[in-house]
Amino acid sequence: MGIKSLIGEFVNGQYLEPLKKPIVEPNNNKEIKTDDLKSEKQINVESLINQFTDNERFLIIHVLYKLINNDVKDEDVEYTNITSANLMKIMRLAGAFDDTSIFSQDSKNNTSYSKVAKGINYYGVSKRLKLLESTILKLQAFKIDILITELERMKTKHLQKRRIS
Repeated sequence: MGIKSLIGEFVNGQYLEPLKKPIVEPNNNKEIKTDDLKSEKQINVESLINQFTDNERFLIIHVLYKLINNDVKDEDVEYTNITSANLMKIMRLAGAFDDTSIFSQDSKNNTSYSKVAKGINYYGVSKRLKLLESTILKLQAFKIDILITELERMKTKHLQKRRIS
């Protein structure tokens, strides 16, 4: 038995429970069968997903929306061939945000909606590059090229505008 199996694994700044220990549901303290234990790979994927900020998720939704709508007027969108597998990945990544105010507020008055609708233009010039870079970096672990390509294009366009100004 190795040290990892005794103390768990340190991933992304957090100790993970050893995989052989049964997982207990927090609401009813009911043990899950050994067959239902999460693999190390599943735990690592969930940990990576949890690293995305809401602002990064909103930016992903913004790009996905443009891709789905084939917004040819927007120079940031090059192609729209989204595979089912990539769509599922994107939905899982972007769908993990906590804000539910879109259900109770008019979209015109909703900050999250504004962030999705405006994309990086919602943020001040100094924050745009940082948001693009952090989102691209985190997406690389998931190899969702269609999003990475569009975000890289947005980054290039943003940098060109900054040089002109």
